[in-house]
Amino acid sequence: MKRFAFATMVGALLLLLTGVPASAQYEQPPTEEPVQPRTVANVSDPDVSPGDAVTVTVPPVFASGTQVSINLARAQQDQDGVVLDTATTGSDGSVSQSVTIPATQDGVYFLYVTGVDADGFPVVAIVAIVIRDGVAAASAVEEENFSAAAAPAPAPLPLEVVQAQSNLTPDTEAAVVEAVTQGAAGLALSPEGTLSVRTPAGVQEASTLPTTGGDGIATQVLVGAALLLSGAGLVMLRRRGGFAK
Repeated sequence: MKRFAFATMVGALLLLLTGVPASAQYEQPPTEEPVQPRTVANVSDPDVSPGDAVTVTVPPVFASGTQVSINLARAQQDQDGVVLDTATTGSDGSVSQSVTIPATQDGVYFLYVTGVDADGFPVVAIVAIVIRDGVAAASAVEEENFSAAAAPAPAPLPLEVVQAQSNLTPDTEAAVVEAVTQGAAGLALSPEGTLSVRTPAGVQEASTLPTTGGDGIATQVLVGAALLLSGAGLVMLRRRGGFAK
């Protein structure tokens, strides 16, 4: 009873002196996971076809000597990706692993590596690639799914991948594929998940790339047609002597 009274007196004294209850004087352990910065991975070749082998590298952001999963997801795919392979991080927490591109459709894809950091919290590293010649090289493709013959394991999409997917529209994806396959452009993914293409002329965000058949091209066609008709009319007038001398 005396101990309880003494503890009550101490609590009341701390409350009077600091305005904070005695129970709040102790640090409370964090209840939520810290927000991890998005990590950008690297790939040996961003322009690949099914069956190609590429090397994925990630800077030292993972816990040393732990297993990570290397996965692939379509840029316009809102379902799970697939597991391509697993790897063990180096002594510094970095990753370098060769993976084979599975049978799938053409388009923009995200390679993403999932694991944990030194404190046990999840970490995701992402890099964008373009896959082409997929339908011609893989006869077992059905819609947007991977070949059933390969039967890769599903890989849930982390929030970082979903956010990167949200930055691409079907028109934008088509423009990225065209830029990479025809202009030998590289891909750059920002820590915020914004996809850009890198050409000798500079870096341009994917969302600002001109799309084939877009309004800009249509306008150019209309202007060209108008000029052509005007020129034809002038020639006819000249031949008929319609110009005042």
